[in-house]
Amino acid sequence: MSSTHTTTQYENEVDVDDLSPTYLSRLLEDDSNAFLELVSQHTEKPTIKTAVINWLNDTTIYNTWYSYGWAQLVYLVGYLVSRDNGSCFYGGNSAMSDEQGCEIFNLLIEIYGSSPNVNVENYYGDNINKIVLREGTLSDRTNNDQFNALVLRTTGYQVNEH
Repeated sequence: MSSTHTTTQYENEVDVDDLSPTYLSRLLEDDSNAFLELVSQHTEKPTIKTAVINWLNDTTIYNTWYSYGWAQLVYLVGYLVSRDNGSCFYGGNSAMSDEQGCEIFNLLIEIYGSSPNVNVENYYGDNINKIVLREGTLSDRTNNDQFNALVLRTTGYQVNEH
């Protein structure tokens, strides 16, 4: 069986046959530019679209706190408030600009065909809105206001209801 590879400007080769949720999580965390470039190819390569949709709903990855792809993006946008956290968690050594986070989020909505399911929770019982609104946690981030506002607006979060 032959493998299908695609070249990105950020990585030599990406194995399109191995776009598992774990692989996509790692790519997003390690190289958000390569992730963006790869998922931008979803219209030309249906296998990418299928893999991204599966990843967006996958809650089986231990090192992401069993969070689905939407929440993983939230963990990475902005800059960690505390650098004294040992960086032993998903996103602990990563940062993504507010603008790039918005670009990826909008692309994921295009691929998925709708906004994130707010009923999906991670291991700790947090859905995407709770993760955006959290404070005082290990993974608190700053410089992500536009992204956070986009997520809350897209998911229909009403401030006065909560």
